Amino acid sequence: MQLAFVAVPGMVFVGWSVALHTFMTSVRIGFVMLKGKGIFSKTTAYLGLAAGIFGIVSISGVFVTIIINAVLTTVWVWFVGYRLFRLGQK
Repeated sequence: MQLAFVAVPGMVFVGWSVALHTFMTSVRIGFVMLKGKGIFSKTTAYLGLAAGIFGIVSISGVFVTIIINAVLTTVWVWFVGYRLFRLGQK
């Protein structure tokens, strides 16, 4: 069974702009973590930066960058979640 892809030009643009905005936000959050007061480790900050940068590159549709972005984002969210969990335990 094959599904047809129907794209409305405006919706495609909205999808790309939302994706770009999301990845740019990841880059900004990574910079804030890096320059912050030490709540998050530098590893977590660099993971956020790398996830955002690979996210921007993955918009081009290259399979390898999409997979790398997915892995980096998953690991970054785990690191952030673990740190927030530990802060909630204090």
